[in-house]
Amino acid sequence: MKMALQVAAGLIVIVLGVYGVINIPRWVVESRKETTEAIIVLITPETLIANCGRPLSDKQEDVAKMRSGLVRSMEFKGIHSTVTAVFYGSDKTAWVFNHVDVGSAERINSWDNQSASRMISELPCVGGPNVR
Repeated sequence: MKMALQVAAGLIVIVLGVYGVINIPRWVVESRKETTEAIIVLITPETLIANCGRPLSDKQEDVAKMRSGLVRSMEFKGIHSTVTAVFYGSDKTAWVFNHVDVGSAERINSWDNQSASRMISELPCVGGPNVR
């Protein structure tokens, strides 16, 4: 009887171990996806400066004629190319992340979670400790 309980317990441990090993890659991918989405939602000009340091350029433009508000473009040195983060805001609202231009050819929109990881890989400091 004691031997049967040991064998049953061993089989349960093996089954749970196999289940865990099979699902680890999925858990890692889901965790990275959630982290990327959180970074994109929470990014502000202030967190970018806190995490990445002073930008190469920081321009603010009044676009009230086209839209109601302001556009702020911040340019940073990425790993392989220049990264320009663009935010929209107004006197009455906070800055809202809109998109990033990576180099001169690639635009990553704030709602494109799949491409957002590309932005983070080019400018890793984006996901630094000051994103809350």
